[in-house]
Amino acid sequence: MLKMILKNIGYTLLSIIIVIFILNIFYYFNLLSDKIMNLFMIITSLLCFFISGRLFTKKDKSKKIISGLKIGIIYDILFLIITLIFLRNTFSPFNIIYYLLILLSTIFGSITINKENYKT
Repeated sequence: MLKMILKNIGYTLLSIIIVIFILNIFYYFNLLSDKIMNLFMIITSLLCFFISGRLFTKKDKSKKIISGLKIGIIYDILFLIITLIFLRNTFSPFNIIYYLLILLSTIFGSITINKENYKT
């Protein structure tokens, strides 16, 4: 179970880093403005969490919403620790909304999968 969670987190964070790197290249060559860059970063990261919730639910044996809630809470705790330790930021309404969006996107990703088609 722990190996599956760590693998899922690794794939998700790697895909987010790759997408942000590509977006930064576009931003560097002035193909994207500041507002569009921030919007694309948020949308792509939430899409990666949605896909992560789907992939985690395929392999998890618990109910769909519970598995989405599990992986969403793990991501929220991970990002909360990173934010508090490394960035030394305090809570802001934007951070709280972003953590809720992460949680909701993993839950929606887990709900949309049809588990009957996959062997558990």
